[in-house]
Amino acid sequence: MNLLGILFLIIWLGLIAIGLPGLMRMTRLSLPVERRLTEAPAGGWPRVSIIVTACNEERTIAMGLRSLLAIDYPHLEIIAINDRSTDQTGAVMKETARDHPTLTIMEITDLPPGWLGKNHALAKGAANATGEWLLFTDADVVFHPLALKTAINHTVCQQLDHLAAAPLMKAKGVLLQGLVFLFMFNLMIFFRPQYAKSPHSHAHMGVGAFNLLKKSVYQAVGGHKPIRMRPDDDLKLGRMIKHKGYRQDFAFAEELLEVEWYPSIREMMRGLEKNTLAPFEYRIPILMTGLLPLGAFYLLPFIGIVVAEGWGRAIYAVMLIASFLYFCLHGRMSWRMVGYYALFPITVPLLLYALARAAWLTWRRGGIMWRGTLYPIEWLKQK
Repeated sequence: MNLLGILFLIIWLGLIAIGLPGLMRMTRLSLPVERRLTEAPAGGWPRVSIIVTACNEERTIAMGLRSLLAIDYPHLEIIAINDRSTDQTGAVMKETARDHPTLTIMEITDLPPGWLGKNHALAKGAANATGEWLLFTDADVVFHPLALKTAINHTVCQQLDHLAAAPLMKAKGVLLQGLVFLFMFNLMIFFRPQYAKSPHSHAHMGVGAFNLLKKSVYQAVGGHKPIRMRPDDDLKLGRMIKHKGYRQDFAFAEELLEVEWYPSIREMMRGLEKNTLAPFEYRIPILMTGLLPLGAFYLLPFIGIVVAEGWGRAIYAVMLIASFLYFCLHGRMSWRMVGYYALFPITVPLLLYALARAAWLTWRRGGIMWRGTLYPIEWLKQK
């Protein structure tokens, strides 16, 4: 037990040593406190096309579109795409667009073979966009009116080609909040997006809620066509951009963007069915083999400090403190963060169950079920 504790302590300290320097310099986009930050950059405000897709989003699409229409930006077009919805999404879109000339509605009724629905819709939207910059977002994201000006100023100042920004992830109930934050923490450890802006690092990131990039760069990497069957299209788009040598950054933007990722734990588990296996290239045994070490990685500090004795307990105490502090650095230090960490003994097993469930359902179905369409694994593995 003590040797195991030493091993995992070394792993934790190694991850902290790798991730902490970049995390301390992490970009955070905040509400501008000075007028100059909302004034036009050199050369003026570039034209931006916001592209948002919706499939059966009648519950959130009106709120999302109202948020986009309230954005304070002079040269803006908004392209909202109704992707084969069977509910009132299209009707809500058309009603909203009636008095807003900056809002264009596109209707998609058919899905061509070899495409995921959302990726096809985003590609269609980009093909019709007239902006110098494209902003891909989701139907349920709520924007602060100054979000786009703040982001554009940052991209111009830093001479970026792509900016991915993470919103405030809202959730109902402490348990769901803790589970969402654990998932995001795991994503940060795995992808290390704090180094996305470093040209010497392979780290990359893309965020479905806010992927802002030059249209010329989007076209140069092939658009969505190379990733047409990827449910993790936002991440893969970021990967293509970074690996082609373009300048990329990742930012926390909790003051400018917010989204209710999932309304319940059950919905979160359903949502994870579609993209859990994508980073593993749909190799189910690799994911399943990694679940036990992942659980030990997070839970061993809690177990060891209870069952270990003597100097072994001290090892686990150090591990517990180190992992807690590192966890808190990924958010804003508060009692809420303390509570999320204290929930690890509950949220970690829940997350492991969600991942194992997604793998099992994908194997049983022979693919992923998304928006009422079954996409076979053979299609998803296509490059």
